Amino acid sequence: MCALAQENGAQLIMGKAVGITYAEIPEGGKHERAVAAVAYIDADSGESRTIPASHVIVSAGPWTPTILPQVPISSMRAHSITVRPTRPVSAYVLFTEITMPEPYSAASPEIYARPNNEVYACSPGDALPLPASTAEVQVDDEVCDVLFKQVSSISAELRGGELTARQACYLANVDAGPRGCPIVGEDEKVKGLIIAAGHTCWGICNAPGTAKVVSELILDGKITCGKFSKLEPRLFI
Repeated sequence: MCALAQENGAQLIMGKAVGITYAEIPEGGKHERAVAAVAYIDADSGESRTIPASHVIVSAGPWTPTILPQVPISSMRAHSITVRPTRPVSAYVLFTEITMPEPYSAASPEIYARPNNEVYACSPGDALPLPASTAEVQVDDEVCDVLFKQVSSISAELRGGELTARQACYLANVDAGPRGCPIVGEDEKVKGLIIAAGHTCWGICNAPGTAKVVSELILDGKITCGKFSKLEPRLFI
């Protein structure tokens, strides 16, 4: 999708966003101020630069508060593994409750069959603090090994399979507002500032719908594809 966007004139710039600059709006309008630019550190040169902007989408998951400290999002690390089973498995998702022998006791891994003869499994999260960037996320191999033992205990195909990846990521949890909802919409006080974050582990499912909402806000000035008032930033911030 990125390549398609570039073919149609979009430019991809790699870097680390460090802040947003704003312009004041005369009194009497709907908003108090508007976005003016994004400040970032260029990935190639390491130089500090800015990009003028009429709209800024902050969709940085658990890192969103580093740009917008007022956004009530916290983080939780979760581990996952991928396994190549001994034979193709059915296209199902399992939400499990497994009683393991000591010292592992009860466990509740989630298991997802993928179409390329691969199975993805993830475990509950922990409280390791959020690092400065995704490049610094630490993977605990022992946690991944325990997860493999858990899913292997209920499947011979997984037990004899090949463990192909050990990985970890951070989930973005919203700590205020409507329970279980991400924050999606334009800040009512800042024109052009759009927040799309806090999807927890379901961002992979909700990303296309979120992108549709955000595109309508930018291109049409309003959302027409559905009713999303419960996700508006004003209910959370």
